[in-house]
Amino acid sequence: MTQEEKNKALITGRKIYLLSVQGVGGEKENAVKMLEAFLTKYNFTIQDVLPEIRTKRIFIGVNREMHQMFANLCASIIGKDFQLYQLRGPGRMSIMATDQEFYDLSERWRIYRKELHKILLKKKKEQQKELELLTGAFIHKHKLYANDKDENSEEDRQLTHEEILEIMKMLKMTEGMNDINFYKRLIK
Repeated sequence: MTQEEKNKALITGRKIYLLSVQGVGGEKENAVKMLEAFLTKYNFTIQDVLPEIRTKRIFIGVNREMHQMFANLCASIIGKDFQLYQLRGPGRMSIMATDQEFYDLSERWRIYRKELHKILLKKKKEQQKELELLTGAFIHKHKLYANDKDENSEEDRQLTHEEILEIMKMLKMTEGMNDINFYKRLIK
């Protein structure tokens, strides 16, 4: 019997066990007989088919940006009936999980968290660049230039391709900008 077949059989055995415990009248008696036959057929013990008990497990490093991804990961492994709790302290979460669910969560979270962290760092760098462009466009629109240089003493130099692109982005931003849009973007 493969591991997959064994897991399917155990799921069936757990359902029969629960019916034998929670059933009423003839339903319960039939479930007890089915459970005995099931255990004999698959050479399982009653301990094998007892439902696993979920206990409180703690995860560290689930910050605000990662919370939704962690919740989705929990739902994909445990199912929609998972219970997730915020603990005191930054990035501390607890969840009710069995040993196997906790192992699966730990392994996947370690990988997903690392990848998500890379993506979030990249996003923060992009947002910083956007903020610099936005500030430059606002300064240009309102002509808020520094007067510490003499107009005649400015150097004549060639702009790099990147500087030209940045200026073009600022000018494009300036055209469609009003002060309300500026404040909204700053808040983002």
